[in-house]
Amino acid sequence: MTFKELSLPSDLIENLEKLGFVEAKPIQQKALPIVLTQQDSVIQAPTASGKTLVFAIASLLRLTQTHNQPQILILAPTRELVVQIAHEIRLVGRYIHNLNVTTLIGGEPLSVQRSSLQNKTDIVVATVGRLMDHIARESVDLAKVSMLIVDEGDKMLEMGFRDEIVKIASILPKTKQTLLFSATFSSKLDALIERITTNRASIKLDENLQNIRSLAYKTHNKDQTLLEVLSHYQAHSTIIFANTKIEVNRLYDMLLEYGFSVLAFHGDFDQSARDEIFIAFKNGSISVLVATDIVSRGIDIEGVEMVVHYDIADKPQIHTHRVGRGGRNGGQSLSISLYTPHEVRKLEEIVGVIEEGNLLNTPIVPTYATMQTIIIDGGKSDKLRKGDIVGAFCGELGLDNTMIGEIELRQKRTYVAIHRTLKLKQVKIKIKKRIFRLFLML
Repeated sequence: MTFKELSLPSDLIENLEKLGFVEAKPIQQKALPIVLTQQDSVIQAPTASGKTLVFAIASLLRLTQTHNQPQILILAPTRELVVQIAHEIRLVGRYIHNLNVTTLIGGEPLSVQRSSLQNKTDIVVATVGRLMDHIARESVDLAKVSMLIVDEGDKMLEMGFRDEIVKIASILPKTKQTLLFSATFSSKLDALIERITTNRASIKLDENLQNIRSLAYKTHNKDQTLLEVLSHYQAHSTIIFANTKIEVNRLYDMLLEYGFSVLAFHGDFDQSARDEIFIAFKNGSISVLVATDIVSRGIDIEGVEMVVHYDIADKPQIHTHRVGRGGRNGGQSLSISLYTPHEVRKLEEIVGVIEEGNLLNTPIVPTYATMQTIIIDGGKSDKLRKGDIVGAFCGELGLDNTMIGEIELRQKRTYVAIHRTLKLKQVKIKIKKRIFRLFLML
């Protein structure tokens, strides 16, 4: 089924087609006709099923031009997911003149966010904690909100935000529509749904992980087996999950010592570092990311070829979300669990019965990133565009455009992936008759 067949506005369909969205995914086919009736809805769907586009479309079609206060409120569990959601809504909503999407997340000054909220704001995407800060300071006006969207509902409860979500829902207009999305459900989530929805529709998309092969490796030495797994499969993009920050840092140090292209990620990193780590991983400047379960949600990266569970997750739901980092949009991926003899029962309870792998003294061969990241000290605020940057890199630096990868434009910085074999010989570049500095990030 195409989006045209869903009877969406022609200007929205035209923009979706420009973005490459022609055929609607199963969750979009099932959910949109119901959600667009303005009925409260609870949607259960696995990661990478296309649910974000469901509520992006629903949000945009619910907007009116009658007032300047926020009309749509979207809650997400992590900063990264908030940023991703806002980015997708801005893309899908390009056909709407002067669309304003404001993000409220920790790690950024409250004063800057308060200033944004004082201007015209159509859609607010927020983490619960930061939104509660603004509510306490009376710096956000939610009186005109007509739609509340709670994404990753199960993760919200894991983080202990049940009471905050109930409070937020209670201060919104009673006429609002509430949409709750979650990959997994529990009795606690059912209780939350009872509190914040009425006359709701339930929509479920069965999980299908046929494109992900799961293997388990029994070992007496996880470090050695991890090195052998990475060396054997030589995946271009791997996420390794560990259960603690200390273990993440230790594995990072070990892999770095062996020569792997690797970065670590956990909750101690500030927002700027988080952004740059994800940019480097997405654009191929690193091949291995070692992380805690903060990365099991709120990261949408195409082409993750392998997910390694160095530590088995504490809950089946967490394992499900870890696995879902790979195999996105139909891509092939491996999910590999490492376990010791005394973890057999935990493996069965959390992961289930899966195929056993067998590695025989594989030589340690590090994986290398194919790209490197160049930072330009200018961005959207300087009215730079991707075409300008490609032209300057080909003209000023003499690069072939086939050696240029992803370009990430931020307000004051731009991140450009170029092939690792190229050497950066200049520290400045002229773009649109202005001189910008260049830095090598990775």
